[in-house]
Amino acid sequence: MPLCSSDSRLLAVYELSPSYVLELRLGGETCAIRSGDKVVLTVDEDLFVSDIESSTLGETLASLLLLKPVETRNWEEYKLLAGRYLERLRFEEARRLQKLLQVNVERAYMADIYPAIARLSRLQHLYLWLRSPLNTALRSSKYYEWLRRLAKWPRFIRIADVIGDREEGKSRSVRFSALAQSLSSTSLISLIDPALLMEGFSVRPHPLLVDPLLLVRLDSAKLATRLLDFEEQLYALTGVKRLLDMAKSVMKQRVAAIRSVELVEVAGFRTAVIKRYRDVTAVKWIVAAITSLPLPKPRLNPLSRLNNEYYFNRLLAEKGFNVPEPILVDPRRRIAAYSYVEGTDLAAALQRSPLPPVYRELGGLLAAVHQEGIVLWDTNPSNFIDSPRGLYIVDLEQARRSTRIEDMAWDIAVAAYYPAIYSPREAAARARLIAEGYLHAGGSEKVIVEAAKPRYAAPFIVAVPPTTLEKTRKALLKATGSSS
Repeated sequence: MPLCSSDSRLLAVYELSPSYVLELRLGGETCAIRSGDKVVLTVDEDLFVSDIESSTLGETLASLLLLKPVETRNWEEYKLLAGRYLERLRFEEARRLQKLLQVNVERAYMADIYPAIARLSRLQHLYLWLRSPLNTALRSSKYYEWLRRLAKWPRFIRIADVIGDREEGKSRSVRFSALAQSLSSTSLISLIDPALLMEGFSVRPHPLLVDPLLLVRLDSAKLATRLLDFEEQLYALTGVKRLLDMAKSVMKQRVAAIRSVELVEVAGFRTAVIKRYRDVTAVKWIVAAITSLPLPKPRLNPLSRLNNEYYFNRLLAEKGFNVPEPILVDPRRRIAAYSYVEGTDLAAALQRSPLPPVYRELGGLLAAVHQEGIVLWDTNPSNFIDSPRGLYIVDLEQARRSTRIEDMAWDIAVAAYYPAIYSPREAAARARLIAEGYLHAGGSEKVIVEAAKPRYAAPFIVAVPPTTLEKTRKALLKATGSSS
């Protein structure tokens, strides 16, 4: 069979099916010829390198490097070209994960083969002829070993380290664009055996091609896959099998004044709380009134709220604070599951007594959090649970890093004024307990004085009598020894 150019050299031979091969050659004139069950693809080297570096042809050529060849004539050159392609994929796929995981890229790791598998997952939707050889390859452990030889990365890579300070960009020259016109993706597809294309429609993709996120992990919780329902994965992780005839199984809705979560309880097994961040009720009614305060606006985006909660949950846990353990996180469905904390939240405690002693402990807890350069922003009583192991923080979707006195004062103000919605009685005494606990634990007096300013009480006037707010405000000041 004649070649397009006598200067071309064989780079690799790929088996697209047991009886159909594609032969890749570099150098000379760009052309493609089919003869029987064989396609010979000859590519200009500049064009091939351009597709490797910037997807000149939508990666029609570059993606061939991710198929394990049955024969190579220039292995060292092959490794060099594939390595350049994988480096680009590693950065681009890390950036894609950054959009999904946001701040949690600092707490997430991807497998060394993830960039290649993630890219192939998308390409197999465009190039149906890839599905069959990819499925065959992914069923063999030798394929993964081969990919690792090309990449030469640690088994798991911290995503934030991949992104680093590298600038994203693609360079496409006019000359490369002109060369690309001589071999469009459609001309290559026209040479592929129609039977192979039809087979692509019927092939059931390998699980890794359906969900490459199986190759990504968080530092603590499991990252959910879309191959299973969220609840099925949660049941598996908590030791519970979903048996519809299990009489003792209970799924009930726990509805608080501000938010709703699902509490999953099965006798004899671990209890979990499912949070669905798509629920707009998670945006507190207080948001409408806070707009006049000099504070950062609350997070409304469900994905941001989910990612933020996991990030600060882990950060506070590392610093020794009591927080529920994350079990399963699903950023694509905007759902997460955390371990259930046994105890009484402070909103419920107010129904038993208008002056729970734990409010002094709450003040000390806020001081300790502030000393770490973190503010919770949403310190309403339902977000704290008094348990036998101490006071737990159970809602961190609005937490943020800050040392601004206004942000810290808002934490104190919400903790002091918000409980009056549940129980106006003893509001001033509760505020004094919070302030005294805060100061005793090393919190700044300036924060308490700032929190006592009328503007921090103003957002609560729609739900709390003005006289109660004023008494509460003065109690904060009194705890500092100030009357102004």
